[in-house]
Amino acid sequence: MPADFAAAMEERVPARQFFDGLSNSVQRYHVDTINAAKSPETRRRRIDKAVALFVTGKQR
Repeated sequence: MPADFAAAMEERVPARQFFDGLSNSVQRYHVDTINAAKSPETRRRRIDKAVALFVTGKQR
């Protein structure tokens, strides 16, 4: 779990709880997508998008 992704989810507790309930493969999908970002801006955008999805109760 990347530290910046974990910190973003900790700021919005429902996101972390939702993420913890996901299957390992879906969790890995999100982590791999974030880790594949080449620029810091893209990485931040992907983290924000994932957290927003989790808050609304969507996996992807």
